[in-house]
Order: sequence, then C-alpha cells, then structure tokens
Amino acid sequence: MSPTKLKSLTRKKTDMGYYGDPSEDFRMLRNNIEFSSIGKDIKSITVTSGSPFEGKSTTTANLAVTLANTYSKVLVIDTDIRVPDLHEKFHIQNTIGLTDALFAIKSKSNFELSKYIHKLVHPNITNELYIITAGRPVPNSDMIFHSDVFKEFMDVLKANFDMIVCDTAPILLVADAIPVSHQTDATLFCVANKITKKEAAKKAMTLLQRNNVNVIGSVITMIKEEDTLHSGEYYSKSQYTKYHKRNN
Repeated sequence: MSPTKLKSLTRKKTDMGYYGDPSEDFRMLRNNIEFSSIGKDIKSITVTSGSPFEGKSTTTANLAVTLANTYSKVLVIDTDIRVPDLHEKFHIQNTIGLTDALFAIKSKSNFELSKYIHKLVHPNITNELYIITAGRPVPNSDMIFHSDVFKEFMDVLKANFDMIVCDTAPILLVADAIPVSHQTDATLFCVANKITKKEAAKKAMTLLQRNNVNVIGSVITMIKEEDTLHSGEYYSKSQYTKYHKRNN
C-alpha cells in the first residue's frame, strides 16, 4: 500500500467555465455535515445525483480531501462500477478495487484489505486519505450492492476508517445508489446549477425517500463564477425546495 503521487485538486477554470476546487465551499460543506450529525453518528456518506454529469464525482473527491483534514483516516470508494471515474480524479489506475475485493470475500480466499486500498498523498491534507477504486467490470452489477458480501465488506471498512465517502451511480440511471445508501449513515444529493431539471430532481428525491434513504441535504454544483462567487453550495432539504422554486 505504497503512497500514490497525487496532483492537487486546485481551483482551476475549465473550458466550460467551471471551477474544480473551491476549498472554502467544501469546508463549509464539511461543517454542515458535522452540524447535521449533532445527536447522530455520521461516519459514512453516499454521494449521488439524479443524472450523469452533475458533478457528483468531483464533489465526492473534494469532500474526501476536505474531510481528511478533520478525521484521522478517511476512505473514498468508487461504487459507480458501471461508469467509474473517481480514480481519474486522483490520477491513479483502476486496476484492482471494489469488485475484486467482494469477489475475494465471496470465494472465501485469503483476504487482505490492504491489497485493495491505495493510500493517497495530497498537499492539502494533514491526515490519511485512502481510495478503493471500482475494480473490474462485472455482469449483474445491480445484485452486488444488495448482497450480504457488500454489507460484510462495509462493516469491515467501518471498523478500520473514521469516515467513509461513497461515490455512486446516478439514481435515475440505475438503482445502485439505494442499497449503497442503506449501508451508509447519510446521503448527499448533487444538483447541477441551471442543468438539472426540476422534475428530474424531484423524481430522484422521491425515489430516494420512498426507499428510506437518509438524505441530509443537497449540494448545488457547477455554478459559474458570473452566477456566484462560490462554485458549490450546501442546501438542507428545506433550502433545496426554496432553491428550485426560485430557479425554475
């Protein structure tokens, strides 16, 4: 589990006019998560969205880096095994990961957790940050997250890390986010500014709520600088409703 050279997630403007790492916004997001956990024990989080290309993976990556300044050992997991890209955010290869670990547990072979975890080196953190990439493609991937093997693996991870963040597939594309969310303490829902349609967001939130997913709030992503000085904002459930009434 040797350290992996990691480029900093810097505040860089893209061709589309978006910024990649508004550090202060993610510190605010971390603080809001911690505030919402008063009286609760939130040690694992799922990040999802309604549709693809709404900023959930970028949110997951930056949130994990930020959390690693507060918690001693943070783990980020790519559970979007159909279209994995979290490893690209951290500039590493997706050679062995989540699906490989689950297969090893199921087959009762000698299981060593360290084999499936990469330690990340980042100039903006003071503690330890690790990643489990998606791993090899598998058939019937929708059954993986409903399995006892996945629950067993998550229990092992929770015993070894102080905070876990899971990047999962868009909820309107496939249902993977639901069983993943059931194995975490809380879920964040990403909404892309001026891109996500009101009805799509409403449908996704309804689907999550009907399946008893603990959605603690929404993150408005992909905000252009001409719209606001911040490129990401955290909204509670009530704030989320007011935002869409105002912008749709």
